[in-house]
Amino acid sequence: EPYYEMALNHRDKLIDFDLNAAKRLGVLDERSDWYDLSQNTWLNKDQRKFANQMLDAQKKKDEEIDK
Repeated sequence: EPYYEMALNHRDKLIDFDLNAAKRLGVLDERSDWYDLSQNTWLNKDQRKFANQMLDAQKKKDEEIDK
């Protein structure tokens, strides 16, 4: 009986791990977000302009950090 309960708990743990793996292992990359948006042809001109401005701001921030 105790081994059966342990096995069920372990099974549930593995299922939860599998279901939530993408959320835990996802990579957030600030640079790719604005870069992708600034090149996206589906956005209108103003949205691409804003994305380019944000990309420039990110580049300036990165240059300051590198100094």
